[in-house]
Amino acid sequence: MTLFGHRRRQLILLCTLILTLGSVSGAWAQEPTSTPLPPEPTLSTTPVVLTVGGTVTSGTAGVSVPAGLTLSLHVVRPGAQGTLPTEILKRDGPLGADNNFHFDNVAARPGDVVFATTSFQNVVQGSQLISLRNGQSTLDLPITLYALTNDPSVITLIRVQHILDYKPGGLLQVLATYDYKNTSDRLYQSNTLTAKGLPVSVSVPLPIGARAVAFNTQSIERFSLGGDVNAPIVQDTKPVLPGQTHEIVFSYQLPYAKGAPIDQDYPYNTSSIEVLIPHDIHIAILDNNFETAPNTSINPQRTYTQYVLKSPLKAGDRLVYTLGGAAQVATAPRPQPAANSNTLFFAFLAAAAVTLVVAVGFVAIRRRQDNPAEASRRRSRKRA
Repeated sequence: MTLFGHRRRQLILLCTLILTLGSVSGAWAQEPTSTPLPPEPTLSTTPVVLTVGGTVTSGTAGVSVPAGLTLSLHVVRPGAQGTLPTEILKRDGPLGADNNFHFDNVAARPGDVVFATTSFQNVVQGSQLISLRNGQSTLDLPITLYALTNDPSVITLIRVQHILDYKPGGLLQVLATYDYKNTSDRLYQSNTLTAKGLPVSVSVPLPIGARAVAFNTQSIERFSLGGDVNAPIVQDTKPVLPGQTHEIVFSYQLPYAKGAPIDQDYPYNTSSIEVLIPHDIHIAILDNNFETAPNTSINPQRTYTQYVLKSPLKAGDRLVYTLGGAAQVATAPRPQPAANSNTLFFAFLAAAAVTLVVAVGFVAIRRRQDNPAEASRRRSRKRA
């Protein structure tokens, strides 16, 4: 199979997975309410003929855009309700001497999604995904390329948020949000590979005993679980771009019987950790290393206590605290966020494109082993 055919098949497969897993599972913890989205624009059915171009620049100091780079233009069309999106066009073209690229006579329709990609340092990188407007005839797709780094010191975990809820059967449901920043001018990817051979970017060691991990985006390609059954590690394969907030959202469960110890490693410098617990489940953090304050902004129909860790953590630190209280299942109403089908499709397609970047761009990188010292340390903690 040609590389073109391989990439096309992967894109369609990934879009399928994303669309089928687009809604958040009912097993997730309480989510904040949201403001309804504005009405969707009415898209014309009249085809458009585009001129698409852009400039390729380097975002890494001292690294130049190589001459002779090949650019690929992609046009993807959303399917009707319940059907797949389709890549209707892929064209390749050379980068000009002035670092510009140009595609003429690109046939498309309003609502189609257009983006450009290229391979740089064995990584497929590309432009933003643009949804075509009615009557549009030109499109600018600038691309910034970054050299690669494997140095974890460039990653800062700027914010961790855990939202707790109590479920029948003695289970704590945790909705976790992790926001990372890459402080360098290089694309970050670690030396670790997932079990499927994809390079890992950032990893999240979960508390001892965590189970039933689920993700808010399709997890089959982007996310993987490492570690072991008692000490799982969430592995993200989306590269961390310089300067942008890199967010991971997922949920997991912990056993709770009149209390629960939380024991978790933090591999990166961590600026802020907060835990939000609704009053109506009657659980609290018993340790004094958190500042506390009431919180009603996350959900006006439930009052939470917000616990904020008093001090930041250094890379490699371990955070241990205790939850206590006679837990009970809450009966408060739990409204779900409003959804917009076009907005969801576009967000999920963006995730598919990023996953395609990872899956295709790193296929030539050789397999590496996890750090044996770290694995041994976590096994020792589990036995203890």
